[in-house]
Amino acid sequence: STHVIIDVVGYYDGVEVGEEGRFVPLEPYRGIDTRVDSPFEGTGSLPPESMLLVLMPDEASAYVMNITVTGTLGAGFVTAFPALDFDSPVPAVSNLNYGPGQTVPNHAIIPTGPDLGFYNSGGTVHLLLDVFGAFT
Repeated sequence: STHVIIDVVGYYDGVEVGEEGRFVPLEPYRGIDTRVDSPFEGTGSLPPESMLLVLMPDEASAYVMNITVTGTLGAGFVTAFPALDFDSPVPAVSNLNYGPGQTVPNHAIIPTGPDLGFYNSGGTVHLLLDVFGAFT
């Protein structure tokens, strides 16, 4: 037996008027890799109960990306959400869950607010963001 948790984060409708809300594929790029460049001292990993604020271009209402954690020291989860600043409230849901020693990727569509916040709840992790699309 198992438990199942489903988080609904949006839906597609059949409205085809105007350009607002259209998906635009982008040439894939790595937006963040804390193993290479990080605002966090030492190893560059996100410490427990920390947040990384990522400034995104203003022209999109949401970004489509893969969020990956690696080099995990302990268990926890990462929540990605629209953020104004470091005082923005963190939603009570997760985008990916991890255990010690795991590398875990997950697909996410994150609305901008105007920036993106990435909250790490548990063990120290490295964060990678691969962006491959946006919504107008």
